[in-house]
Amino acid sequence: IKANNSNGSITIGYNGSANLTWTSTNANTCYASGGWSGTKSTSGSESTGSLTSTRTYTINCTGAGGSVSDSVVVNVQNQPVAPTVDIKANNSNGSITIGYNGSANLTWTSTNANTCYASGGWSGTKSTSGSQSTGSLTSVRTYTMTCTGLGGSTSHSMTVNVENQQVIPVFTINKLVKNYSNGTSWVHSVSADPGEILYFRVKVIGDNSLSVQNVIVQDTLPDNLIYMGDLKIDDVSSSGNIFSGLDIGDLAVGQTKRIDFKVQVAGSNQFVFGETTLINTVLVYNFDSSITDIASVVVNKKQVAGAATEVSTGLTNNILLDSFFLPLSMALSLIWFFRSRIIVFEKWLASRRKECFEYKAKKILEMKVGQIKASEKLRNIWKS
Repeated sequence: IKANNSNGSITIGYNGSANLTWTSTNANTCYASGGWSGTKSTSGSESTGSLTSTRTYTINCTGAGGSVSDSVVVNVQNQPVAPTVDIKANNSNGSITIGYNGSANLTWTSTNANTCYASGGWSGTKSTSGSQSTGSLTSVRTYTMTCTGLGGSTSHSMTVNVENQQVIPVFTINKLVKNYSNGTSWVHSVSADPGEILYFRVKVIGDNSLSVQNVIVQDTLPDNLIYMGDLKIDDVSSSGNIFSGLDIGDLAVGQTKRIDFKVQVAGSNQFVFGETTLINTVLVYNFDSSITDIASVVVNKKQVAGAATEVSTGLTNNILLDSFFLPLSMALSLIWFFRSRIIVFEKWLASRRKECFEYKAKKILEMKVGQIKASEKLRNIWKS
């Protein structure tokens, strides 16, 4: 008898099989014992089937001259150790939770494995140990690793949960102006004459599904628009400073708040003849977002009207009056005016220049102070 054509003992792998062959002479019957049993033909072959332990196969054949037996040993290797695999996300064996659009680092190790394959939230053949990023995630993913070796296959999974997407509440604004002196309606751009009274309005409209927290309104007036107070939030007087940053609090879902204040157009001496456009800008912001809008004022300084309808050779067309008395009267009148100090042009002009310089310096200082206060206020809020 032979095993895999070998007369001696052989060794096969765990769960392997061997092919038994035997021949006999002068025998009438053969009988198997040991690792197999039963009557066998006087020659033949047969598989051992899958073996997990060592087996000895004996065959005994009998003829007229007596009986004889032969044996072969089939050794079986020890059972292979089953493979193991361990997968982690961000060094955690349990499931983890990351932020929306965040990522996690997957690491895995295995033992007694020849190959590994990924499935679930990833796919493809992987090395028996390694690391890989999940990439940005917007939904829950389960990552499974299956590793195979001589001892079989095993799998391990890791779940990465993802927080819901953070929805940032949004708000819109609308900057309007009206000419109070002329009784106009609220518009985005208004015409005005020097010295007229205007009102500005800022409408802050809240989000339709979420409340808006800690809203600040900061306005910037251009030169030649003079703040006159009367600051109101939803028709309620406010002592805040809209130029350094007016805190209007929170906006409920869909809520609108109105901020109104009064200004005056500077005097005509501050403008050139014709049209001058002044732009008023508002900034509305909170922790999450900011937005700006503008309203404009078109100031019209008119020239003094007057024109002659016919050409004349003099004021009265009287030669004596035009050539002597009228010039004399005008000269005497001018001398009297100047001596009475009714017109002191140089002093008046110097005074107006000084007033204009002081006004511009004051507005620049107010704007700088407002910006510094707004920055400090934001830093204090963020620190808290």
